[in-house]
Amino acid sequence: PTVTLVGYTNAGKSSLFNRLVSAEAFAADQLFATLDPTMRKLQLPTFGAVVLSDTVGFITGLPHTLVQAFQSTLEEIASSSLLLQVADDSDPDLREREAEVDRVLGEIGALDLPRICVRNKIDLSGRAAGRVSSGNDPATVRICAQSGAGVDDLLAAMAEVLGRGRAARVLRIPPEQPRLRAKVYKLAEVAAESIDADGHWLLQVIVDPTVTGRLEAQQGFDQCYWR
Repeated sequence: PTVTLVGYTNAGKSSLFNRLVSAEAFAADQLFATLDPTMRKLQLPTFGAVVLSDTVGFITGLPHTLVQAFQSTLEEIASSSLLLQVADDSDPDLREREAEVDRVLGEIGALDLPRICVRNKIDLSGRAAGRVSSGNDPATVRICAQSGAGVDDLLAAMAEVLGRGRAARVLRIPPEQPRLRAKVYKLAEVAAESIDADGHWLLQVIVDPTVTGRLEAQQGFDQCYWR
């Protein structure tokens, strides 16, 4: 599964990325500090490994779908299993910033992806770290990426959201569908692979409803491939 950080520019996405994976992504208080997705593996408690991706920040009024520098970012976001929507908790224009992020996510068809709202920079807002309410959907967690306050609560929320509806299933893909097999590896977590007596690929996959829908939407996919 891929977890992608999204949000308005200067919200602290790269600082959070660094905190989570101890990476050296460039964290700076300036526009376009991150121009290409940076990806690292992250182990989530009670869940397992995920790929964490940092992306460029959104800008008000910018036609993101028309800007070449954003293309890899938009592609990465749309194929994510979970979005971490990072916002500056001390920003007086917080609601407007989040509305702008929602606008861009809507443009690329990612508005309905599973999401956690991450309110960063509580050292500036003065609010307490931790999950705001377990009943919220999407979940909201307040953190300080610089100090690490609230990050354990965020990791727990990530594991909880990603674990919803996950199940092990088997796909039987005919040998004339190599592109579909490659798509399965790109979109789903493949636990094992074998070939049956007829030369079909048998893929044991771990999927949730979102991933299942993406697989079934692929060109050439047939419901009879599920076993």
